[in-house]
Amino acid sequence: MRVNFIQGLLESSRAPSHTHTMNNALSKYSMWRKGIKLKVPGPMRISIFILVTWMIPPSIAADWPTLRGNVERTGYVDGKIQPPFQVEWVRFFYDERLGTAMEPIVGEGKVFLATHQGNVYALRADTGEPLWRFHTNSTVLHSPSYAEGVVIAADTHGTLYALDATNGKLRWSAPTGPGGCSVSPLIAGGRVFIGTRGGEMLGVRLEDGKVLWRKPLGAPIRQTAAYLEPYVYVTSEDLRAHCLRGESGEIQWSSKPFYGQTARDYYPVLAQTREGLRVLIRTNPLLTMSDHIGRDRRFLAQNAGVDDSTWQSLDAWSKSPAAIGDATKWREESRAVSRYLAQTPSARTFFALDAETGQENQTAPVLWCAGCEGTGTPPVIQPDGNAMVLYRSAYGNWNHGVAPLVALGRYDPVSNLVTPFLHRHGSQSPWNTFWGTADESQNYVQVGQTILIVHQGTLSWFDLESGSLRLIAGNRDTFGGFLNLPWARNEWHGPARGGVAVTESHLYWLTGSRIFCIAYGPAAESVTKQEKQDQSIQDRGIHGDCVPGESAPPTVLPSLEQLRSRLVDAVEECISQRWAPLYVNAGLAGAEYFFDDSGDVMESLAWAFPILPGDLQQRVKSYLAGEWEQHPPYSENAWYSVEAGARREAFLLPPDVLERRPTYRKPHPFGNLYAVWLYAERCGEGQKVLTAWPSLLACYRDFRQTGWTLDPAKGDLFANRYLASLIAFRNLAEKAGDSAAQKEAQALIQEWSENLSAWWKATAQRAELPVFKNVLEFDTYRNQGEDAIFFKIQGHNAKPFLFQDLTPDVAEIVRKNVSAAFTSYWKTFERVCPTWALLGEERQVHYGENFTDFPDFALAAFKAKTWLMKAPLDELVPYLDIPWCRADLNYVVKMSLILERGSGEEAG
Repeated sequence: MRVNFIQGLLESSRAPSHTHTMNNALSKYSMWRKGIKLKVPGPMRISIFILVTWMIPPSIAADWPTLRGNVERTGYVDGKIQPPFQVEWVRFFYDERLGTAMEPIVGEGKVFLATHQGNVYALRADTGEPLWRFHTNSTVLHSPSYAEGVVIAADTHGTLYALDATNGKLRWSAPTGPGGCSVSPLIAGGRVFIGTRGGEMLGVRLEDGKVLWRKPLGAPIRQTAAYLEPYVYVTSEDLRAHCLRGESGEIQWSSKPFYGQTARDYYPVLAQTREGLRVLIRTNPLLTMSDHIGRDRRFLAQNAGVDDSTWQSLDAWSKSPAAIGDATKWREESRAVSRYLAQTPSARTFFALDAETGQENQTAPVLWCAGCEGTGTPPVIQPDGNAMVLYRSAYGNWNHGVAPLVALGRYDPVSNLVTPFLHRHGSQSPWNTFWGTADESQNYVQVGQTILIVHQGTLSWFDLESGSLRLIAGNRDTFGGFLNLPWARNEWHGPARGGVAVTESHLYWLTGSRIFCIAYGPAAESVTKQEKQDQSIQDRGIHGDCVPGESAPPTVLPSLEQLRSRLVDAVEECISQRWAPLYVNAGLAGAEYFFDDSGDVMESLAWAFPILPGDLQQRVKSYLAGEWEQHPPYSENAWYSVEAGARREAFLLPPDVLERRPTYRKPHPFGNLYAVWLYAERCGEGQKVLTAWPSLLACYRDFRQTGWTLDPAKGDLFANRYLASLIAFRNLAEKAGDSAAQKEAQALIQEWSENLSAWWKATAQRAELPVFKNVLEFDTYRNQGEDAIFFKIQGHNAKPFLFQDLTPDVAEIVRKNVSAAFTSYWKTFERVCPTWALLGEERQVHYGENFTDFPDFALAAFKAKTWLMKAPLDELVPYLDIPWCRADLNYVVKMSLILERGSGEEAG
């Protein structure tokens, strides 16, 4: 009876709908911590004891079973971290990349990791030696989780795996659906909770893998969930947070949509405050990150009366005594930031929700700080319910970088104020301890009175009591002190940072696709002098093929009939209404709009047309006829207004975002003549197209007047596009009976084909994966165009140029003239871009400060695999992936190519 009573009391106190009981207990707990004596009735003593016991944070343990150490994602454990620190071992995996948001998971004396190449590994925690490997059917994008002797991991082909922690044997597997998962599994209450890229939240029984419930949330889920009995909290990519009952999946509430582009990489953070449970959510910015950072900086400077007209004036301010501020200025700034964010919603990326209702009580005064346009650094929740946050402020002494006005502080979700922490090292933090710049990725874990600062290349600690900052390991502009791995080269270390795993004697840190084991305190003191000098134990590689283990059973691929059904649905959506161009702002690459001209529409639907049922073909013909009249693809009218039409994005786009025009170079309308040719041939509209021959000829003449030519030494972003359109123009000229134009085009085709082949040969010879001595060497290599994988458009913006806008005709030219080059080139490409097919996830080789690749990246590589590599059907289908957005024309193309290849194989 007593056990049931206590259990019921615990459950009721934890539920969002019983905040009153919790508030009373919190108040009494706070008094108890301060040494205030309380007179409490007997029954109340029991409930206070239970609640106080529950609220006491976990102490440092031997395990770190999940992201941030616990399913509330607080990032806080009780205990003490103390010097000295000693790196005991470092490991990497040959030709395997680790995600930048991943975090080491520790259990049973083992460290569990997963790679983008689809392997789950267990290493000995004390030595780093590999114990077992389990090979999934595809990429694993985030950390596994551990509980009760089982390791849970999810891949992107649609399977959830339960592995025996002792030997890596498969205990069970469960289907997750198309697109699989990009998040870390949550294990709580005998269940596994995970969101899918297809937009469903799943509850799975831990014991046997039975799927207990599925709940569609309406948009992909790229955020790892958090949990507090009996509720699961997660944010879908329409940027609505959801509270679901863990037992049944029943939705308790869904929030209003937040601002941002994604909630990827991180998780909700649960804070038990004196006024109830709060759910803290972070997103990434809508504007180009430099614009966003600059706008926020100007506001902070103006509010504080600081001159920010030059970096020198701002640097002088940050080093002055006035920059510390005082309690009054800190409070006034918090209130001013809240007003600024309420008036400028596109600047918001931090949201504090009431866990009972899912509503915001106020606008949190936390401006965006992160790296590569990524989701902002998640807060750490301290025992009193306050949050340790990385935020932007005109006050403090943490600035140390090119995007200053950054601070560490304590956010009180109840008062809605932020108070800065101050270190004792003067106006700036010591070198290599903290990078006080707003555009770099960081994460934090707190152990007692120590904050562990997880930066890109360094791991440091900050003692709250003494104000002391100290480097633990690493060095600026390195990968934990090491050079880049050639297959995981990475300029700014990725758009996110995982946390550091803390155990009773060691820290486990992941950076630059390496895992570090660092002893601290007595464990570090016990390391012998000889061991410290033995550098051979430091950086050692693991060959996956040499690690014992097993592989997952093959994934069942969708049938051709299922794919035809999906294609019909996708085309129906595309022609159902007028759609606005798709907005994507990847980071410093800037914003781009996709599906923004009629050529895109015609090319995509023309590929699908012969595969569609007759009634849908007629509707597609009618739709394209309207495009031909209203937006002729061979004219400047081909391009659409970015404001007109239904939005393709799942997230909100305020007017001030759409008002900012991108600066990227558009192709000449002549580049759409390949789409015109497909429209004529595949949709049976040859007569309509030939009627417009005078306009097509005029478009060609106008293009020739631009003087464009393909330089075999430099190449060009539109080389494939213009060559394909030139071939189409020649074909159209032949049908139109214009022999002069046909002959002229044929001569140019010969010239451009030779130049393209020469460019391919030269590029393939340079397609190496060097190890860079430093960032300067990497910048020089990239800026001088030595990167043979990408074509630089502008700073931080590049495309996989040899694959861009590929067509069957152009592919055949390459296969005929450069037979050896394209095969070796493709191998290099896949080695450095193993997740190229996955839309909306972490970018590939980290070219530039961006959080993701643009959607045309995957399409370009898919066309190369189809036409250059002549991949069979069973190799193409796994690379289809999910749509990027509503009315995704690229998804239509990929499905059409698969089905066309399938029809050919069936006929053969």
